[in-house]
Amino acid sequence: MNKYVNICAIYTILWCIYNLHLLEVLPSTNFIISKIPLAINLLISLYLFIKVNLYRVKPSIFNALNILILMFVIYGTLSIVSGKEIYVTAIGGTINNASYTISILRSLLPIYAFYYFCRKGYINDINIRWYAIILILIYISYYYIKTLTNSEVLGVDSGETTNNIGYAIVSLLPCLALFANRKIIFYGGLSIIMFVVLMCMKRGAILIGVILSINLIYNAFNRSGRFGKYITLLMSLLIIAFSYKYVNTLYSNNEYFQGRIESTLEGHSSGRDTIANTLINSFMQDTNIFQVLFGRGADSTVEIAGNYAHNDWLEILTNQGIIGVIIFLIYWVNYWKEIRSMRCKSNYRYILTLIFIIYFLSTLFSMSYNQVTTISALLMGYCLYYGHH
Repeated sequence: MNKYVNICAIYTILWCIYNLHLLEVLPSTNFIISKIPLAINLLISLYLFIKVNLYRVKPSIFNALNILILMFVIYGTLSIVSGKEIYVTAIGGTINNASYTISILRSLLPIYAFYYFCRKGYINDINIRWYAIILILIYISYYYIKTLTNSEVLGVDSGETTNNIGYAIVSLLPCLALFANRKIIFYGGLSIIMFVVLMCMKRGAILIGVILSINLIYNAFNRSGRFGKYITLLMSLLIIAFSYKYVNTLYSNNEYFQGRIESTLEGHSSGRDTIANTLINSFMQDTNIFQVLFGRGADSTVEIAGNYAHNDWLEILTNQGIIGVIIFLIYWVNYWKEIRSMRCKSNYRYILTLIFIIYFLSTLFSMSYNQVTTISALLMGYCLYYGHH
């Protein structure tokens, strides 16, 4: 570990800068924000990916993750070589065919990098909390900057539109497990994060947030002493009462939120059911056995349905075929086995479980494998190393 240069801190800062572009916090970003941090960190990530894989002893989940990354990179490379233009009807424009591979690498490779940083002592049980607090503040600021930008550029308030940053905000919740014994930080952080998630109006993010909040409170209750249990119960009742009052007021006064709730109850899914039916019918009617087994290539869902599947299993079935779905399933099975291999009451095991819940549920109604946030990668690397040491 270098006393003078903390490469882990620099690496994390560069991702935070790039996230201004990735999460569309700013409507238009210059070359310095959108390209340079990404290029530097991808080079660091690739180097550390190789370093971690050269270790004789490492968590077994990396073997399954290696295969998953290799599959995505092969398909992404073939897309680049083909030179095809991909038109996305939902945005009314084309996307760079290199974006598929880049999104995979910047999403999954940081897990290896942060594992390496933990192994080298850059991240430990003490400073991980500082990393968590700083990243929570940064991600919350992303939301408010984006809200302000939308208000100035698009002329809409935060309660009048859906903010896609909601899933990134939800990924902050596992951090709170680090502060289970610090009640003010724990409940203050939980209240702020869930308030922002609610204001983002993403139904999937709200559902995941509610599930994790219940889990976090239940875990805090079980880990507390007798007096601590009373405090946990009291704080939980206060949060529930405030949440009920706030949601009821929001529903009464916000037509957009009211419409989102009513459309959900009526079974409307923002056109995703139509996309799913189109992709399923396309697969079922495909008589090419090679395409059935190995898929039609990267971003084929966009070519067939005009948009992404918003369901990882259907996305992979279309792009990588049955073989791809099997590889994806193997990854999730290995992830669960990795969790089970840790000590039963380990906090590392618990945090990994929370991350598992977030991203596994995201596979069902959003995108997970190319949307792993910096904070999630940091926590995964941290838990995968210290959970076995």
